[in-house]
Amino acid sequence: REQLLGLILESPVIDWSGILEHQAQRSRLPGVVARIGSYIMSKWPTLAGLSSPINVRSLTAERFAAFLRLPTLLHVSSADTFVPGSPAIRFATLRPDLVTINHVDIGEHVKIWNVHPDTREATTEAFVQKLLAGAEKNQASRPSSSPSEVGG
Repeated sequence: REQLLGLILESPVIDWSGILEHQAQRSRLPGVVARIGSYIMSKWPTLAGLSSPINVRSLTAERFAAFLRLPTLLHVSSADTFVPGSPAIRFATLRPDLVTINHVDIGEHVKIWNVHPDTREATTEAFVQKLLAGAEKNQASRPSSSPSEVGG
C-alpha cells in the first residue's frame, strides 16, 4: 500500500446496488431481478460465479468514502448511459480532501478521452504531477539511513 501514491478512475462504479438496478432497467427487466441478483451474490456466491459472498448493498459512495486513504482522480461523464455518474459525483462531494473530479457533460462510458482528450490529459497530468511532487517532498523529509548510520 505504501507503493501507491493515488488512484485514477474512469467512469467508476461507486454504487453497486444502483448499477445493478440501472442495468436491469436498461435491459427492460423488472427491478426485482437486480435485487435477486444482489441476494444471490450475498447468499449463494457460487451461483453468480463468485468465490465468496459480496454484500452489494454495502458497496456505496458513503462506504467507499469512509475507507478512502489515497488521493483519487475521477473522470466522470453525465452522458454515461452504462454507469451513471451521479454516485461518483456524490463520492467526490463526500471526500473533497482526497477526490478530484473531471466531470464532463458528454462522453459515453470510458470514452471521455475520445470527446475531451485535451481536458482529460491535462487533468490527469496535473493530478499525477501533484502526486509526484508530494512523494518527492515526503521522501526528502524522511531521515536517510546510510550504511554508516545503520551499523557502521
